[in-house]
Formats: sequence, C-alpha cells, structure tokens
Amino acid sequence: YFLRYTLDNADVISPKTAASVPPWADHVMSVNQTLTLAETRIIAGSLINEFRAGFVRYTPHDVLHLTGPDPTMHFPGTAGSGVITFTSGYSTGNTSIATLGVAGRPFENATGNIYEATDSVSYVKGGHSIKIGANLERFQDNVLERTMSGIYQYTGSGGSAGANYGDTYTFQSIQNLLAGQASNFTGPIVGTPVGTSGRVWLFGSYIQDDYRLRSNLTLNLGVRYEFLTPYSDRNKQFMLQNTLAGPVRPEQQNAYSGNTCSGCVDPRFGFAWDLFSNSKTVLKGGFGIFRDQLLHDKGYYNIPTERLGGTFLSAANPNFPDPTVAIPGAVLNFANSGVGNAGENVIPKLAKTPSAMQWNLTLEQRLGANTTLRLAYLGSHGYHLEGGYPLNTNTYQVLPGNIYYYPPGVH
Repeated sequence: YFLRYTLDNADVISPKTAASVPPWADHVMSVNQTLTLAETRIIAGSLINEFRAGFVRYTPHDVLHLTGPDPTMHFPGTAGSGVITFTSGYSTGNTSIATLGVAGRPFENATGNIYEATDSVSYVKGGHSIKIGANLERFQDNVLERTMSGIYQYTGSGGSAGANYGDTYTFQSIQNLLAGQASNFTGPIVGTPVGTSGRVWLFGSYIQDDYRLRSNLTLNLGVRYEFLTPYSDRNKQFMLQNTLAGPVRPEQQNAYSGNTCSGCVDPRFGFAWDLFSNSKTVLKGGFGIFRDQLLHDKGYYNIPTERLGGTFLSAANPNFPDPTVAIPGAVLNFANSGVGNAGENVIPKLAKTPSAMQWNLTLEQRLGANTTLRLAYLGSHGYHLEGGYPLNTNTYQVLPGNIYYYPPGVH
C-alpha cells in the first residue's frame, strides 16, 4: 500500500512598479493539493495487480489580486482598484511612475479538480510478459474571469487603436482620486457574472506484450484506445454556429458535437535485435501513434470575454466606485453596445484530436569497454493539429471622446 498527500501553498507580495509605492503591489496566491493512493497485490506467482487512485486540486499561479490603498476604492465585485494612469506624470523620490495597478489579469478566481483511477494486471508466462490496463479521469474547471466579475469589463491592455476599450474613470487630481471624486466614466457595463464550469471525462485502455521471440530478439507489441466526452459547461456559456454564416446559438452546454477520438485505436510496435548474439551490435526500432487530448482549454473553446449585446455608459461627475448609481450632479448616458471582441475563433463542430505518428531506428555498435557508437533515425508526422483564425470580425465606430463602439450586427 502507498498513501501520499502533498500541499503546496504559495503567497507572494511584490511591488508592481520599479518604485516601491506601498501598499500598491501584486498579490500572487496559489494553493495546490495532491492525494495519491496505490496498491500492488500479488495474486499468484506470475500474476500481479496494480491499482492507483488520485485527486488533484489546483489554482493557477497567475491568480493575481491587487492590494489597493483602501478596500473602499476597489471596483465592486473585484479584488483591486484596477490600473491608474498618470497623464501629467507622478514621481516618488527620483523615479517617475506612469501607472499603478494591474491592467490585464487573466483570472479573478480559478479552481480545478482532477480525479483519476487506473488499474493494470501483469502476467508472465514463457517468453511473454503481458500487461492489460485501463484508466478513467475526470476534469473539472471552475473559472470566473475578470471580465465576468462585478459590473466592469476589461477587454484589452493598450496597443493599437481599438485594443483597449475597457472601463475608465477620470480624476482631475490625485486628491480627487483619493477622495473618490471622478470627473468622467466611460465603458461597457456587464450583468451578473457567470463563470465557466467545464467538465470532461477521459477513458483509456491498453494491452501490451513484451515477447522474447528468440534469445537475441525481443518484440514489443501493443495497442491503446482512448476517447473523450464532449467538453460541457454547467453554466451553458458556449456560443456555437452550425455554419460559418449561420446564426449564433448562445448558452450552449457542449463545446462541440460528439466524442473526440472515438476511433483512436493506436498501435505500438518495437523491437530489439542482437544481430550476432554477442551483445555488441544491436538494432532497435519502434513505431507508435500518440494523441494530445483536447483537455481544458486546448484548442477548441475560449472563455467568452463578453456576451452578445450589452450596455455602454458615458457619465459626467459619476459616483465612485459604482458609476450606475445616480447622485446629485451626475449625468448618465446609456447606449446599447455590440460585441466588443476582435472576432470569432473558428473551430470545427466536431473537433479532431491532435495526433502524431512517430518512428525510430537505431543501430548501436560497441567499440570497446567504454565506447559505443550509435546511429539513429527519428521521424514524426503530425496531423489534426490545433489552429484557428479570426473570421467575421466586428467593425467598430469611433465616438466622441475616442470611444470605440461596436454596433450589434455590424461585421
């Protein structure tokens, strides 16, 4: 029997800028746990069973939280106060500061679980060493992206025109910033945040035989079979199209139709041949088909950064930190907003599993007690590789105030 539990808990706070401006800092937190249980049992003299079960719970290392100067300055539903840009310059000591804060955090909250169980039986008789096994894995992704948090959206981090169309508060001075007195607010408003809760099953089985055909020739024969269930989201966050020009079907549970790799029967073959039965000249070779299974976010789904439609708010003298609250002197202008992403990543309705055929041939010649000459040929051919391209991209209009607005249905 074997039992092991590991806990990896990281908590790091580091300054964001070259100049240390307490308490502005990046707060990186990570908690990973692993539990493993294994048993090896001798059923008979030449029959052995091996069982292993495991559980992994993880949070990504890039879960960043900003420790702001005052929690009351944090945007509602977020863990920080975003990024502050000084248009007229700001300095501490001899160091100039252009920005404070974090502009592009990939996740606000992410937790994943992996459950795994494997079992194999080994049997030795004569020149045969046979092994049969199977594995079952369950993957769970629970992701709440920053763009799904609170009432604010963030969809870019600077760059070319149109790349940054997130929410922006404008303050006339640092004193007004500290007092929470904004002069303007512009940006899209989102509704109740709903994260992605992805689920997928992976099943695999195999049989292999190390067969000593002759005293100087051993064959390795095997075959493996795997398949995946469709990646499904309990919150139905996927958007699909039957055809490239067809209507979008929002709130879909499955990322694609059918099971991937349902016909993935993968042969494996290898051999080792002592050509002259003197252990000096050995020829080895092998061939196999291998799969890179589409687990998690590999190639066939994207966590949506924005929903179809939405509301764009332009406000003068807005309330801080919730600009949707009407206060005396505030002027709120709401407008319908289209989809603000850069386009649509085209993915097959039934995703193909990235695969590779690999082969090798090696000749080894022992030249002396401490010297061996090796000549090898290696080959690989990949197919059904991951890929995508932007299609039917959204067209934006530049509104007064350099606001990038994406009208619904304009492509």
